[in-house]
Amino acid sequence: MKELRSRHLLTIAIELAPILNLGATPFGQRRIVPVSGGRFSGDRLRGEVWRYAGSDLLLERADDAFQQDARLALCTDDGALILMTYRGIRHSSSEVASRVPGTPGTMRSKGLTPRPKSPIIHSLRRGAPRLGRCTLTTEE
Repeated sequence: MKELRSRHLLTIAIELAPILNLGATPFGQRRIVPVSGGRFSGDRLRGEVWRYAGSDLLLERADDAFQQDARLALCTDDGALILMTYRGIRHSSSEVASRVPGTPGTMRSKGLTPRPKSPIIHSLRRGAPRLGRCTLTTEE
């Protein structure tokens, strides 16, 4: 079996606005968690999370799993824009749920200044939400 090798891409501290509870849907309880800002940094990337340019569309399903669909707009210190997206399903005991395990995600970057390519980076993120903030570590 091959070993999965990764390297640190960035750590992101996300500030969260109050959760918007949209209520019951046929698929479960729907919530929107707006992003109100933040910062990210790594060896090759650093910058800010744009205020109110992202959110996590969260669905609490009938089987107690949480389905995430998040999109964030990041701006690097050198002016490049990055659209960071991650999706996943978290299903765990209430004890483990407070620690939120890693879920696969992707990042697509598009620079404001000319770049040779707009790469898609497949990554793994780990982290846990806390009241009003979330810190994630992303590896590629």
